Parts: sequence; structure tokens; C-alpha cells
Amino acid sequence: MSCCLVTTPEMRQVARRCVKRGGRFLDRIRPEWPRLTPASLNVNDPNNCPLSHATGQAYFDVVKDLDLEEPDLDIKFGFTSNECNPRQTQVSMGLLTFYWRIERMRRLKAARKQGRFAHR
Repeated sequence: MSCCLVTTPEMRQVARRCVKRGGRFLDRIRPEWPRLTPASLNVNDPNNCPLSHATGQAYFDVVKDLDLEEPDLDIKFGFTSNECNPRQTQVSMGLLTFYWRIERMRRLKAARKQGRFAHR
């Protein structure tokens, strides 16, 4: 993530909402996704993003298989951003990565408290 990343409060709020929505989606298709996703996840890397780790497939294959292309569900779930279109979520990949790492840790802690995942 760039140290010069400039964001607005609105961008951060949108990114948090998208990532939470994406986390709920991953909970439905692969409940153990936080345990399968490494702390070094990176939304900008199609092989190291939460969606790819949760499914074991390349990002673009998963997006196609799960029909996330229309109507831009991959953007709404925080798996990518669309910085070219001002009507879409205006967040950088670095910001999404930051919030996915937080969401992963939050969900891991909650699952461990509930006894769903053993400590590693």
C-alpha cells in the first residue's frame, strides 16, 4: 500500500461497507474463508485476494463462475474498484486491501471466540 495514498472519509466509509458486504458473501460460499486467507492478502493481486483464497481459483475465473461481473457485484463486494467511473465506488486497491486485512482479523477473532477455528 502506498504511503502517499490520499483518501476521503467518504472513500473510507464506502470501502468499509463494500468489504463487510464481501465478507458476508464469502461467509455464505465458504465460511472458513478468514482462516484460508493469509494476512498478506492483496486485492490488487488476482492470486492473493480474498475471493481467490476462499475459492481456490483465480480471481477472474471465480468472478465469471459466480456471475459477479453483472451488475458489478465484484465492485460492490469490495473485491476490486472502479476508479474510472465516478458513479461507482471510488476507492483504491490499497484502501480495499487495508480493510480486507482488518475484516479478516475481525472475523478470525470472532470465530475463535465461538470455537469455530482453532488457533494457529
